[in-house]
Amino acid sequence: MVSGDRIPGVPAMASWLEEIERREAAARERIEELLAWVTELSESLAEQEMVLSRLEITRETRP
Repeated sequence: MVSGDRIPGVPAMASWLEEIERREAAARERIEELLAWVTELSESLAEQEMVLSRLEITRETRP
């Protein structure tokens, strides 16, 4: 064996797994950010749909 019990030419499994875990954490964080953005956009859309609906009703009820 070589120092550190690594086989020459074979990447360290621990560092590979750490990289996968880092990428998973980053992906989860981005998903949370996007879900928050989608929620915010959905709320804004609902508000604007309500405004439009009220304006349409106002126009229909005005002589």
